[in-house]
Amino acid sequence: MLLPVSLTVVLIRGLEAFKLFDIVVVMTGGGPGTATETVTMYAYLVAMKNGNLGYASAIAYALLIMVTIITLFFLNSLRRRAAAAE
Repeated sequence: MLLPVSLTVVLIRGLEAFKLFDIVVVMTGGGPGTATETVTMYAYLVAMKNGNLGYASAIAYALLIMVTIITLFFLNSLRRRAAAAE
């Protein structure tokens, strides 16, 4: 009974981890070095600092595909467990 709730919490927290842009920029700016740089921050830096919009767009689309696959996996797992419980 606790597994569906746990999977939902993991899914939501995982999605929030991809949205950590503003906190990292304000607190550390991605440093020291690139120690606290996230994927979204890297895409932003590639686009705005380096002016490479095509590569930044490819990073963003790859991130979108990864998040979509992970979300579909979790939702499919929740549906199978709910169907088995009935």
